[in-house]
Amino acid sequence: MEDKQIFKGEYAYSVRIDVPEMNEINDKIVTDKLKQYFTRGKLARENKKDGTPHFQCIFWRENRLFKNNSSEIRTYFKQKFNYSYKNAISVVAARKVKSLAKYCNDKELKGTISYGIPMGTDLGKWENRESLNEILKDKYIEQLKLENDSEWISIHRLCQLACQVYKDVRPPPFKSLLQYGRSAGYITEDVFIKEYYPSFDGHNNYERKQYKEPYCTNNVIKYLTEV
Repeated sequence: MEDKQIFKGEYAYSVRIDVPEMNEINDKIVTDKLKQYFTRGKLARENKKDGTPHFQCIFWRENRLFKNNSSEIRTYFKQKFNYSYKNAISVVAARKVKSLAKYCNDKELKGTISYGIPMGTDLGKWENRESLNEILKDKYIEQLKLENDSEWISIHRLCQLACQVYKDVRPPPFKSLLQYGRSAGYITEDVFIKEYYPSFDGHNNYERKQYKEPYCTNNVIKYLTEV
């Protein structure tokens, strides 16, 4: 895929290569070969869930990689490392260049190899999404608890706070917001049941229908405009 964010106009590729072990010899074997095809790259040392060491990489080049080039790379490493299993190597066009660059920027803190990347180039850092979601969830509930000027909170305010706390990431679905509101003590069990399972008693979703302004993003705004 053509990179439009980091090295604009160049083509980015995602490459994964299993190695027998991580050492300087295999570092050189992998890097020297891939330099023949790519002008710059970032190789992260990682381990699969079963413990198999591998390089997770992002590479750039000025032109698209030909199919026979991809085959040459796969064939070379299959012969070099004599794999006894399938899918030990992958060479594909990168789909989300920025995310892949972050992913290959020492996600597992095992070290990286770089070449052709100018000093100061910001590749970003991978964030553990599960940890981030937990942090934002706690922050959201804390913000709800600060809404202490009344004993109730509107559906609109529930979503508006979500847009403020989750401004840089996809906000949680509406039902999750209901659960967080319940945790903060604003939503009683009866109200929670009516909102969470509206079809059980024919409850009319009038509160959600009246808010058509784009206060929320992604799946939250979709929910508000489609009910």
